[in-house]
Parts: sequence; C-alpha cells; structure tokens
Amino acid sequence: MNIVIHIGINKTGTSSLQFACSENHETLSASGILYPKIGQGYSAHHGVAFEIHRDEKKNRPGDRWGALDPGWLDCLEEMAKGHDAVVLSSEAFHSLGNPARVAEVFAGHQVSVVMYLREHFGYVRSWYQQAVQGNVVTCALSDFQGVRKASLCSVVDEWVAAFGEKSVYPRVFDRSDLVGGDIVSDFFSVAPLPPVDLSTFAKAEVRKNLSVSGNLLFFKRVANHILTRQEAIDVADELGAMTVLDKSFQGAIAVDESVAEKIRGLYQEDRRLLEDKYGLKFSALKWSPDGNQCPNPDRLDCDWELVVAEMERTDKKLLGYIKQRFPDLDLFFKCFS
Repeated sequence: MNIVIHIGINKTGTSSLQFACSENHETLSASGILYPKIGQGYSAHHGVAFEIHRDEKKNRPGDRWGALDPGWLDCLEEMAKGHDAVVLSSEAFHSLGNPARVAEVFAGHQVSVVMYLREHFGYVRSWYQQAVQGNVVTCALSDFQGVRKASLCSVVDEWVAAFGEKSVYPRVFDRSDLVGGDIVSDFFSVAPLPPVDLSTFAKAEVRKNLSVSGNLLFFKRVANHILTRQEAIDVADELGAMTVLDKSFQGAIAVDESVAEKIRGLYQEDRRLLEDKYGLKFSALKWSPDGNQCPNPDRLDCDWELVVAEMERTDKKLLGYIKQRFPDLDLFFKCFS
C-alpha cells in the first residue's frame, strides 16, 4: 500500500481536513484515494492510532477507542485494492509519540507523513486551552507545563528517523502561507497523492473544534480542582457544546504580551533548527491585545448564571459532578467569585 499519514499536529485545522475527507470519501475514491472507515471516529482515524499503540503504557485511562479487529490491517489492505493511495488522519499519531512503532506496523508499505506546525506561542496557548477543557489542568498559562514542552523540531526529527527525510512533509500552519489559504487545498497540493479536483468536493458540515475561552474556560479550570481525571475528560465535549452560549466563550484567551514574548523566546533555538534543517520559517509573533479575558471579573455573575441554566436544561454531567461535591452551587461559586 501507498499510505499517507496526516498527524496534525493538534490545533492546525485538522478537523476541517478530516471532515472534508470523510464527507467526500466517494469523490476521493474515484480519484484513486481511499479514506477508510476503519478506526474512524469524528471523521478521523483515532482508532487506528490508538490500536497501533495499544500494547504500550501510553494507552492511558481515557482511551475511548475500542480495540480494532486483529485483522484490521489485512482488511485495510483488501479495501485499498484498486486505489493508488490510502490517507489516514489523526492527531493521535503525534500525541501518542512513537513514530518507530507506526513504522513497525506499516513495514513493507510505502508510507509518507504530512504534518503541520504552528508558531510556538499560538500553539502553546491553544494547547493550554485544550488541556484545561479536556483534562485536570488548574494553573494559569504562565505556569502551564506545556510552556516548556512544545519543541517542534524534535517532533519532525523523530518522524524523519522513522521514515526518512524524503518521506516526511513538514509544513508551517499559517493561513497566509497555505496553498489557497486553506488546509484542504494545501494538503492535497503537498501530499504525494493522485490529483483531486477539489471543486467537486461537497462542502463538509464541519463540527468546528472551537477553543473554549473566557469565563467558560475559567469555570472549567476551577472545577478541575474537584474533578477526577476521568470526569474532566468525560465533560470535555460538553464544554465545547456550550461555546455557542456567548461569543466570549470561544476563541483565543487574552495573554499579556510579556508572557507571549517569554514563550516565544524559549523556542528561539527550536525555530533556528527548524529553518536550518527543514527550511521552515515562522512569521513574527502573532500577539495582539485582543482575546477573551480568563477570568473576566465583570461578567462572572451573569456568565455563571448562563452556564448553570444551560447545564440544567441539557442535563450536563459536569453539573452532576459539581453537585456531588457542592450540593449548594452558590458555595461553589464563592470559590472563584
């Protein structure tokens, strides 16, 4: 098989690409490209990524992807007959962090890897917001452990070591630099795939992977103090659904310029290596005074009432978890007001 693996990384338009491929899988098939159903969830192949790493200790609690049939790879090979290439897409290929294991599983097949990398400050900020939403992070961005764990050159290095430099296609995720200003157009222009007429693509109904922001993110950050890790993971999608309640609940959080400069400064050497080794050059620091305050003290009362009303209306699990510890919601509110 000729396999193209798109590994993200996260917060680089992955959902848009995955939904477009899933929605238009028949069009892709007619062009000789298989976007398989195997291990697919939310239009991405998270199940395949977790299956490949299933015997490793990194399959931690919170793995919602059930084991695939032992013959999944043989099944994929059978499905790929009559196609020129197979596309697999999941950020979990990156987050599970073992390219050598992926190479081992797909030994004997021609594998290419496409990855998108985001400027360090923007990446860390998005990572932080995602970590608060979907895990038990309780600290401020300036104290977030991910601030010192966002080296990107080492990510490229590991995939190059596993598959060879000619088979790895690293790209800077900046819409001003993407082909057509769009992740879908860029991917099909860069990946070693048969040509696809994207004008025939049906517009996918993308389940936008909006960043939770503002006081909604702050409420989750406070709740993380009392939630178990599994509970925090379980309510992540609930938080995402509530971003529609107010515009301040979605998008980037406001960050002091000094914090942004500090984060960017930590990765000056990483940016130099990326440019020297792979020709990747990031634009200037994308900081602005805009963004949603997290928290926004002036809106705490009204935003809390809005969120509680929605949790009660839709019977959110998060409300139940909070009430288990604080039957009196006013008492919980006093923890952060």
